[in-house]
Amino acid sequence: MENNQIIIRQFVPADIKAIIKINDQEIKETYITSDFLEKHDFAKYSESFEVIEYRNEVVGFVHLKKYTPDENEILAIAIDNEYQRKGFAREYMNYIARTLWSDSAYKTIFLEVDQANFKAIKFYENIGFEPYRKRVRYYANGHDAICMKMEIKTEK
Repeated sequence: MENNQIIIRQFVPADIKAIIKINDQEIKETYITSDFLEKHDFAKYSESFEVIEYRNEVVGFVHLKKYTPDENEILAIAIDNEYQRKGFAREYMNYIARTLWSDSAYKTIFLEVDQANFKAIKFYENIGFEPYRKRVRYYANGHDAICMKMEIKTEK
């Protein structure tokens, strides 16, 4: 992967088919549907929905919510199976570390992950996320959610 070929941008309706394909591969319990993407007012809820594009192909997406000037939560992140373990999620995390809250010295990013998603937990820990609590039987499958956060000190 060449970083200069990665584009991170807001999704457009033409991306919906690719987003749903990736979502169905990766996220077993989800709210992301074509209807949601077409009708949800992201700006009204301080959210963004971005795609990760590589060589003119959508290879991943991220649904992000901003709570305060210094806190965001990743509501969903998924990379197409064909492009996993190639640095796309890591590049996205580097992107948000560079671009979010440019006026703030500290940033906190939160997320939740299914306790059985060992691959994701390991990835998040490798890039600096730490577990801080558990939500017991949070998911419909009876699994707990591991709540994780990462604090980023930025250069002002």
